[in-house]
Amino acid sequence: ARRFDDYYTRGQDLGKGAFAKVFVGIHKQSKKEYAVKNILDRTKMMWNNRDALKDEIGSLEKLRRAPHIVQMQEYFMEDKQCYLVMELLPGKELFERIIQKSTFTEAEARNSCRCVLSALA
Repeated sequence: ARRFDDYYTRGQDLGKGAFAKVFVGIHKQSKKEYAVKNILDRTKMMWNNRDALKDEIGSLEKLRRAPHIVQMQEYFMEDKQCYLVMELLPGKELFERIIQKSTFTEAEARNSCRCVLSALA
């Protein structure tokens, strides 16, 4: 079976959530950097007999090359953990950017809304 650590080197931590941590992963062959979402315990991703992790992977696969959606490169299902290798996006989340800027012009707000709505369409 393919193992994440055979293909990627772990870089700096980017964040942590209830079920996963995110860090920079550097592809050993190409040296390209990705954001890696490491689900620490796959068993915690089951709700009402549904595998939320498989649902997330399925959704990301369906949305490949969709505009304004982060792209999943590949994933690794291991014994207890899972690694989702995603494109590494510069900058911060939209909410953080709004707070940091303190004011948004109408044109900036319109462009942000257009991107969000385009992603949802």
